[in-house]
Amino acid sequence: VGDPTMGKYVAAMTEQELREPCGSMACRYAYDGVFASALAWTKARIRVGTERCPTGSELLEELRGVDFQGASGRVTFGDNGDRGDAGVIVMIRNTVALAGGELQDVEIGVYVAGTGVQFDNSVTPVWPGGGGGGWGAVPPDGY
Repeated sequence: VGDPTMGKYVAAMTEQELREPCGSMACRYAYDGVFASALAWTKARIRVGTERCPTGSELLEELRGVDFQGASGRVTFGDNGDRGDAGVIVMIRNTVALAGGELQDVEIGVYVAGTGVQFDNSVTPVWPGGGGGGWGAVPPDGY
């Protein structure tokens, strides 16, 4: 906002670029945050009418009632403002050694909100700092 360079960049984007999917989770959370804000604004604006803009409290009230399936999963907010974790899925990735010593980034597990973490035991993780590999070699300090 207020950055003329960014405005020019966005204005120059093609329709194809604007329609490309968000790849990273950060992008998906940002997309859902903007969408949730716009949805709350629209609902508050309908509720208060066109004579005035909604107050922050009115917007917050509408935001707490938001519930939709977003790019990052189900989007809801609790009374304290925290985002609900329903539908949140996080892929757990690690660098593993392939035959011949080559390293490759692979998925070793998944966290599903409400279910927990499930690891793929067929993959042997490599721990940072050069300390061995495997599930039994988890460093006590996590590193």
